[in-house]
Amino acid sequence: MFNFDPAQRCWVHDKSQDRIIAWWSGWADQFKSIATISAYGLVHWDELLLDGWWPWETWPPGDL
Repeated sequence: MFNFDPAQRCWVHDKSQDRIIAWWSGWADQFKSIATISAYGLVHWDELLLDGWWPWETWPPGDL
């Protein structure tokens, strides 16, 4: 998640519930203001634990 750009439409993986979520670029400002990233690259944001992302065009995303 270190190279994740919240301003780009993509798919993200929520590790806490093992699900893939469509990411909307409109969430970027909120993401930038409240998200925290761990040393391991896990992102805590809005009750989600994000651990991976894929470009929008790559649906379905690659191996989890």
